[in-house]
This record gives sequence, structure tokens and C-alpha cells, in this order.
Amino acid sequence: MNCPRCGHSNRVDARFCQVCGQSLSPVSPRQPACMNCQKPMRSGVKFCPHCGARQLGGASPDYLPPQLPPAPWPQPVPASPPDPAQVSGTRPRSGKPTRGYVLRHGALIAVLILGLAAALTAALVTGGYSSATILPPPVVSPPAVPAPTPMPTADYRESVVEIGYDRTGRFGLKTRRGDPATVSDDNKLLTFDFAGATSNTRVWIDGDTPIYGGSTFLGFGLSNLAEGPNETNGRVTSAWEKDGIRVEQTLSYVQGSTTQRVDTMQIKYVISNNSSRSHQVGLRIMLDTLIGDNDGVPFVVPGREGITSRAIDLRGGDIPDFIQALERPNLADPGVIVNLTLRGGDATSPDRLVISAWCDENAEWDYYRGLGGDGHPLDRCGQAGQTPDSAVAIYFDPQSLAPGEQRTIITYYGLGGISSTESGNTGLSLTFNRSVQQDDTFWVTALVLQPQAGQRVQLTLPPGLGFAPGNAAEQPVLGGDDFTQVSWLVEAKEPLRDGLLTATLLPDGLTETQSINVSAKGLVR
Repeated sequence: MNCPRCGHSNRVDARFCQVCGQSLSPVSPRQPACMNCQKPMRSGVKFCPHCGARQLGGASPDYLPPQLPPAPWPQPVPASPPDPAQVSGTRPRSGKPTRGYVLRHGALIAVLILGLAAALTAALVTGGYSSATILPPPVVSPPAVPAPTPMPTADYRESVVEIGYDRTGRFGLKTRRGDPATVSDDNKLLTFDFAGATSNTRVWIDGDTPIYGGSTFLGFGLSNLAEGPNETNGRVTSAWEKDGIRVEQTLSYVQGSTTQRVDTMQIKYVISNNSSRSHQVGLRIMLDTLIGDNDGVPFVVPGREGITSRAIDLRGGDIPDFIQALERPNLADPGVIVNLTLRGGDATSPDRLVISAWCDENAEWDYYRGLGGDGHPLDRCGQAGQTPDSAVAIYFDPQSLAPGEQRTIITYYGLGGISSTESGNTGLSLTFNRSVQQDDTFWVTALVLQPQAGQRVQLTLPPGLGFAPGNAAEQPVLGGDDFTQVSWLVEAKEPLRDGLLTATLLPDGLTETQSINVSAKGLVR
């Protein structure tokens, strides 16, 4: 059967042309057609019923004129039909393009690829892509994993205190709800200004002592911080730089050493020498303390006789583990108790501790002597009769810091705890670091309300604890006004869990008990 499109002679029973793929549909031999109009009609008629043309010998199935097949489905075909005479070798396989077709189109594709490669190379050599240049496909990379957000030492959402700060990096502290057992310490300031405007930190750099973050006047001043302050997940961070020395300050919430609650602010400094030479670098932190509504209360200083109500300057080994101050001389309801942790754990032992009067938010490095030195009253600027106003300063002496070296300084300020707020004992109380480590030496202090001549306090220790040399179990009570203190230096010899220390006031027989935990040496608390 001849193809109506390309004329190729196919087999009689072929359904598609072997060359161009044209559909072939022969007319059934049982359906004769008119010789003139090609329309179908019955066999044997002499005239066409459609056009009237005479049929020679009558319409017969033996004579069937070619009938055009139905319109084929659209097929992709070459631009011009291949000439079988030009095709070498055997007849092409059914449905496959000829060798000439492949060669022509393959050459065209190769030219296009070479042209595209040349265009891309020229664009790279001349300095990048333009808006008209075909860009390479983008490289798809997996999304970057975000850096972990640093978390505070304790869950800040459980904190019963709140850290305040200003644009210069100065800081302060207040209570939210304070000690759950003491209603009267809710929403109280622990520094005179919540944002720390009347406190300051000075950095010693080769004898120069600039203020971290810049000087202020009545809370106003320009910040010279290099970064921050920024607050994330309960951490307040900032950074300050001078002469190649970078100081990073971090304030965060931690558990109190005497309370085991999240009620304390960790004050941390990391000092880095980014210069090309060594420097002498030190630090001094001055806090304008406020004990609730009282700005001039006396301090409990373990290891000293009685209550400290005048200025003192302690150095080296005379500095205790902590100092405390009570808002009121009431052991069952003392109001706010502040606690400054100085030793133990990861606290950096200071070289000097000063309890003094407050006088200036921009106080110099060594302001103590200008106030009158040892024994001056804790009144504004050290002047007796002025408004009661106390401050505490912690010194970390200058040390040589080589290029690339760092120095870390950590201290703690927050709420303190005494046992009588839980027991309700109105005449005797205990206070000490309730979580220490094996081989630590720490102070245990008993507070006695309205002390009387001849009174004594006896301390009973659990197994694993012992008195340091020179400390007797029974100590005399020295006279005082509202209350006084008695202290023992104790050694943690063995690990201990919930060990009980008991103080007994003699000859009255009044007792008070408080628990302690001692972690094994080398374990992180």
C-alpha cells in the first residue's frame, strides 16, 4: 500500500508508513465507491446515486479507487521528507530517525553548546555576570544550623530577684518576691539604684583606672562600651575596650550559696589582652548597697567580733566566705537579707574587701582613705550625723597580662538566708554556705538576739566536718545592741548529704539546726 504522504510502498497489511509514520487505513473491499465522486454505493449499480455518473460495467468491489485515509494525529516530522535514494545501507528501522537526520541535528546541537560555553567563559574573564548573561544554576546548600543561645547558670524564670542595668553597663538588683518565707522582703531594692547609676566598676590598666562603660552624673552620661548591653535568656552582656585591653561583663542568675534558691546575681568579667605587649590589669567593683528600705545597716562579717557598724578594710586571708546585712534586727522576720559571696565554688577570691560609707557614683579606685579610713561611720561621705549610706568594694589586684592572655573574675551578690526565717526561732539563728566541696574551709556563723553577759554558743558538727585549728566548739557571746554574732571556721573533710549542724545557746538551752551538703572533691557543684 502506497503512503498518501510520502509515496512509499508499504506492505498491504501495514497500519503505518515505515518511513514517515503516516497512519494507513485501507477501504474495506465490501464497500464499492463511485468512479467519479468516490462516494460509497451499492455493488452492481450503473449510475452513482450521488453525482449520476455512469459506472463502466457497474460498481464492483473488484474496482476500488484509492480512498483518502482519515486525517492523522499530529506527528513530529523532519522539515523535509527523507529521500530513500540518499539513504545508504539498509532500510531504516520503523519509527527511528535516519542517519542523515541525526548528523544534521547533532551538529546543530554541538554548535549551540560550544557557543554557550564560549559566552560563559567570556563573562567570567571580563569580571562577572551581567543582566543579559545566562547564570549557572544556583548551588543549593542545607540551611545553616543556628548557634546555640547561651543559657544562664540557673533558670532565670525561677529567679526571685531581678537584674537592672543602664546603657553604660552599670547594674543593680532588686527582689521580685524574695524569700518565700518572708513576706516583708518582696519588691525591695538591693542596690540604691535599680539600674546601678550610683555603683561603678573601675579597670586598672598600667596605673590608669577608667570606669567600665564611662563616667556619669546623676545617672546621665555617654556610654563608651564596645558592645551592648544585650539581654538574652536572663544574661546581660556588654564589652568595653581601652589600649588593647578588652573587658567583657556578664550578669546572670544563679542559686544563692546560703539559700539554695535562684536569688543571686553572678557578676563575671573576662579580661583579654589583645595588644602586642604585656599590661598590668586589675579590677575594682563598688556596689552602693541598699538593704530594703535601710541604707545604713550594719554588716555580719564572719570571723569578726560582733556586728560591723563602722568602716573596715580587710586583706587576703582575713576576707571571709561571705558578708551579710539584715534590714531589721529581728531573727524571725529580718526583712531583706543581702549576701555578698566572696569565696568558695567558682568565686574568685578578692585581694581586698572594703565596707565603707558611700559618697560618689564615680568614686576613684581607692576612695576609702578619702572618707576617713578605718572606723569612719557608715554615713554619707563618712560624715557622722549625715544620712546613713553604706557601700561595699571588692578589689582584684593588678596582674601582668601577656599578649593573648585572659583573666576571669567572678563574684556574687544577692539574697542571703538565715535558718530562723524557716524555724521561727526568735533568739538564735545560723548562716553559712550550705553547699561546699570536700577540703573546703568555710565559716559558720550564729546570730544571737539581744545578747547577755555570760552567754555562750556551742556548735555540734555532723560526721565529715571538723573544726579548723584554733576554733573551739564553744564560743563566748560578746555584747552588742540588737544582735551579735559568733563564728567558727570549719573544714569539710568528707562528702556529706543533708548533714545537720546544731547551735546551742548556753545556759539558756535554746537550739537551732541547719543542713549542709558537701560534694566529693573534683565534682562540679
